[in-house]
Amino acid sequence: MESFLAGNLGWAEAAWPIRVRQWLEKKDFQAAVLAVQERYRIDLKLPEPKTPDDASMNLAETVSSLAQRGNLVTARRMVQESIQEREPEGFRLQCILAMASHDWAAAWKSMEAYLRETKRGHLP
Repeated sequence: MESFLAGNLGWAEAAWPIRVRQWLEKKDFQAAVLAVQERYRIDLKLPEPKTPDDASMNLAETVSSLAQRGNLVTARRMVQESIQEREPEGFRLQCILAMASHDWAAAWKSMEAYLRETKRGHLP
């Protein structure tokens, strides 16, 4: 099937939601997250951290700085606060942190929430 879809882009486009559903049924959350990332061109990298005393850091830069210093508890707390405010960036950052810890089920859950909040697309 993969070779057929690779040679027939129209079919590949139509089959995309089915493939994601298959990955989810197999609990291959990594494949699902990476496919959604590619399809919707979602940046799942933390930015280069600024110096800790730089007051102009946004949430992603702050989380990146905290993560680099090994302070994941505070980074996750800040992300949770953002999520409680229904800020899409919080869901994206939560996905990144889950990926970094190889928790692909949690990464998928965060990705779904991010897509829902940003109204990026309909998934199965």
